[in-house]
Amino acid sequence: HYRRKVMHPGTVVIAITGTNGKTTTKAMLDHLLQPSFKGRAAPKSFNNAIGVPLTLLSADADDRYLIVEIGSNSPGEVDALARITQPNAAVVTSIGEAHLEGLTDFNGVAKEKASLLDHVRSDGLAVVNIDQPPMERQLAERMHRFAPETGHLDPSDPQPRARIITIGTCIQAKIRVAIVEADIRETTFTLQDRICATVPMPGRHQAINAAAALTIARWFGISPDRIVSRLRSFVPPEGRARLIELEGIILIDDAYNANPASMDAAVETLRSVTDARRVFVMGDMLELGSASASFHAEVVESVLAAGIEVLVAVGSEMIAATRPRMATSCDTQIVPCDNTECAAAATASLLRAGDVVWVKGSRGIGLDGVVRELRERVAAKAAVA
Repeated sequence: HYRRKVMHPGTVVIAITGTNGKTTTKAMLDHLLQPSFKGRAAPKSFNNAIGVPLTLLSADADDRYLIVEIGSNSPGEVDALARITQPNAAVVTSIGEAHLEGLTDFNGVAKEKASLLDHVRSDGLAVVNIDQPPMERQLAERMHRFAPETGHLDPSDPQPRARIITIGTCIQAKIRVAIVEADIRETTFTLQDRICATVPMPGRHQAINAAAALTIARWFGISPDRIVSRLRSFVPPEGRARLIELEGIILIDDAYNANPASMDAAVETLRSVTDARRVFVMGDMLELGSASASFHAEVVESVLAAGIEVLVAVGSEMIAATRPRMATSCDTQIVPCDNTECAAAATASLLRAGDVVWVKGSRGIGLDGVVRELRERVAAKAAVA
């Protein structure tokens, strides 16, 4: 009722869902829109049956935009929240194997996230990452709801239809992300061989998040030059691959959440670091169902294959996954830790100047505590020195 009857009709509601990148894309888009329009974005991860209504109720009458984040860990949640939100624009970021206890498998995840598209208003826009085949299939089933990607409308069409723009690294994407170069400090990429942009975050996957935010910003009429300039000053939210300088140590605070796809992205970014010792504080990935053990084993193997020098394994699942490898010789030093207190102490004791430390795990493991403890310990050590 509030969305349909009370909220000012001039407020453009943008809803963002996906397995990875929701909060980062939301924050990027808010950063891009802020200088030109009055508006707001959902605080933190207000993406559930309480957070989404609270976000809608927070809108002021003169807000030009409102960015809503929509999450899910069981079938039907995205559909229910999207039905409430009735977005003018929708974004589906990357999808991956997460919340499998409720969503079963990769196809179940794609189906759940794609249900957001069923509620985009007829004069709106949908931006969808199609790099994963399950999402391509879900999109194909819904193309009748949307105008062609060219944006040319059929004058004989009796019903207006929302536009859709696909993004991704695949050649089928309307907005193709290409020539991605990433290091531990920033990611540079090109869109459609025309727009070159840099976002100050580590990881090639950040280019997709930036492309989604950029596409919506262009829909708002912001010029590419202003977008590119604004992206350079973006600071990611806490826990989302935020880089922290600590007395000669680079700490990547990525502690908010984790799943196999996002863990792999972190490993690949660390693999590209060749001029520093790499320390990966890696916590359990929760809600992966019956395949949890195999997912943890796979990500541990990827860490070892990448040659990462130190792996601090936090939680029962990570410890179980590393145990077989601890009995064999390998180049990676493995440090098992039952809890975050142990992980913080162990990591702090082995750090030295020049290290790159990446902290990542599911929210329930509480690795944000490790980040706080490391900052305090390094600061205290520097003060004494």
